[in-house]
Amino acid sequence: MKDLQKIRNSILAAASPLFEKYGYEKTSMDEIASSAHKAKASIYYHFESKLDIFRAVLKQEMDTVIGRLTDIIGANPDPREQLIAYLKSRMEVILQAGVFMHYIMTQYIEGSGDVKEAIGEARKILDDWEYRYFTDACNNGKQTGILSDAVKPDAFAKTMLVILKGLEIQYSIYEDREAMRSTYDAMVEILVTNNFTNATNRQAI
Repeated sequence: MKDLQKIRNSILAAASPLFEKYGYEKTSMDEIASSAHKAKASIYYHFESKLDIFRAVLKQEMDTVIGRLTDIIGANPDPREQLIAYLKSRMEVILQAGVFMHYIMTQYIEGSGDVKEAIGEARKILDDWEYRYFTDACNNGKQTGILSDAVKPDAFAKTMLVILKGLEIQYSIYEDREAMRSTYDAMVEILVTNNFTNATNRQAI
């Protein structure tokens, strides 16, 4: 079983840079087999189709993104500092999902198709996870007494998702990445500072 998973992962590792560079449409199963150093029949043994590989690559990217974001959460127990660290790191983390970012505009294009559907599935994995995180972060802030009562968990989570998803596009196309990042970081500080009171200061009051 471990050997089969290892082979499967090697196929995904070979396919991922091809999808990122050339796109799903221009990447062939022959190219994936060649890059993975496998016979095409072996590729089909592990995956039913190129679309199956594409979906698996996207799922793997989302799992990696969520894993890295989970590490950031775990490293910052203070609710206020955790949210700041999360938001500041989040854009750079999602940018590393190369195949997903290659197709980031697909979900906003009219029409349907296998690629758009696959991107939508990957998007939902991250959206559902982030919705739970932001809801929990809001509830935790209220329980610890450092979050304004004006902020409601459901509204907070949905608002953050809208903001972040819109900024993903700007991050991916803006020429001066450093200017975008510094501006975004400053906005994060303003957003969180206006709604979260530092836990140490709160205890001192």
